[in-house]
Amino acid sequence: MISAEEFRNKYIGKVIDVDGAYGAQCVDLFKQVCYLAGMKPFSLGGSGYAEEIVKRYKPLGLDVYFTLVSLSNAQYGDWIIWSKGSHDCADSHVAMFERMDGINRIIVLGQNQFGKSYANEGSLSTHGIIGVLRLKAWSSQSTRKTNDELAQEVIEGLWGNGSERKSRLISAGYDYEVIQKLVNQKLNQNSNQKTVEKLAEEVIAGKWGNGQERIQRLKAAGFQPSVVQTKVNQLLK
Repeated sequence: MISAEEFRNKYIGKVIDVDGAYGAQCVDLFKQVCYLAGMKPFSLGGSGYAEEIVKRYKPLGLDVYFTLVSLSNAQYGDWIIWSKGSHDCADSHVAMFERMDGINRIIVLGQNQFGKSYANEGSLSTHGIIGVLRLKAWSSQSTRKTNDELAQEVIEGLWGNGSERKSRLISAGYDYEVIQKLVNQKLNQNSNQKTVEKLAEEVIAGKWGNGQERIQRLKAAGFQPSVVQTKVNQLLK
């Protein structure tokens, strides 16, 4: 089972329609995580709206895979359900909690929200929330990474660059400034410790990938790909 973070990174920007009914709805994204957790395809029944997730929690068998928690204890990866007629959710809604957004608002990953059919992020009012579900598979799984692990992933280009990197780290609940400071420290260490010849030897050994991937990783680590490649060519002669 992938982590909440991996789920967000995999499906954001994607259109998910697992049941083939009424196009990509908010419940499709929720059903996707249910299926990944091991549930068989199911219909919400009742009105068919997201609020049935809470109303028919046990009949649907969701209690086998989820635990009901309070909004005050919500953590990254929990699923929030709004009733029909809520401030921001006229037809009820379900979305994945990411973090609080001031008072009485939360940042969520959801589908068919803010006028967009694909999975996207944004701020919604807490008015009308009728349930918070925590996936048991994620409760027993360490979804949070250490700052050192994150810094290394940033250097490897896994979190993008510039404003994209900042937005993704913040959305995942991490302290961007702390991570970036650690990245800079690591890059300075790399610059001081590795000679161009050492880097070229690592490239030849396949430790930096190939083609564009190699270029991006070297740039992210603070090195000049063209200089390293020239040394690689010299060593291979």
